Amino acid sequence: MSTLPETVARWDKFLAGIHERFGAVLSEAQTGCAQLLANNDYDTSAFGIAWSAMEARAKQLDSKLWNSWEDKVSPMFDALDLEAAVEDRERHKAETLSGRMEVELEQMRVRVFADAARAVWQRAVAQAPPQLSCSGCGAPMAAPQALSAVNLTCPHCSAVVTYEPGMRLRAIEHFCVHPLCEELSWQQWLAQHEAERALNDSRNETIGLLQAYEHAQVQYWRTYLTHRVQLLPARAADFDKDLRGRMAAWYDRVHHSAAWIKAGRPRTLA
Repeated sequence: MSTLPETVARWDKFLAGIHERFGAVLSEAQTGCAQLLANNDYDTSAFGIAWSAMEARAKQLDSKLWNSWEDKVSPMFDALDLEAAVEDRERHKAETLSGRMEVELEQMRVRVFADAARAVWQRAVAQAPPQLSCSGCGAPMAAPQALSAVNLTCPHCSAVVTYEPGMRLRAIEHFCVHPLCEELSWQQWLAQHEAERALNDSRNETIGLLQAYEHAQVQYWRTYLTHRVQLLPARAADFDKDLRGRMAAWYDRVHHSAAWIKAGRPRTLA
């Protein structure tokens, strides 16, 4: 039978191997998705499918981590007849690595999609025609910086001309804006994630933990939407409505929490 130091050493080596393989999958995903986008002339239709396949491979390593703990490692520690604190300490290593990989996977997803968004945006702008012709008099007109169809008035004959940006420019709003806003709000996402984990790990759902999570969510969405307005100025008028909308589902869930009710349901957003 292995001794405790030998068992711990084998477990540590296994954890290090899982994390190394996990990092290799993420690196392959970053390179592979960028290459796929370029090879497909920046058509994004296959991009999400490719990322999902890579993401599934990464998550399989997390499953392997916990399957190994349950099927092999935990029984090995049980056989050594140790104090519960020893096994708890070793299980905590798995929990720490699993949490770390969860954040690293999310960070890579944001990075991969933001990198793709920049490439698609640059390509679309570079290929956009600088001008169009009036359908009434044929005079040249400057093409607007628009991501959707807009009506323009010809300065020469006053005819109304509809500008259609084309699929590449339309894809900017559909594909590009969200990941760029996610990237610019990464630190706020981390704070939100930590607040959520603290709430989930607590045995008692306290008003302090609920409010900390609420505050972190509001800060994340406020930052995200601020960056979105910078990219899509037309959305500025809907900022407050969109912010409340992002928080609506959570407020519905917490509405019946005993701690929330006892505190008088102190919402940050009315």
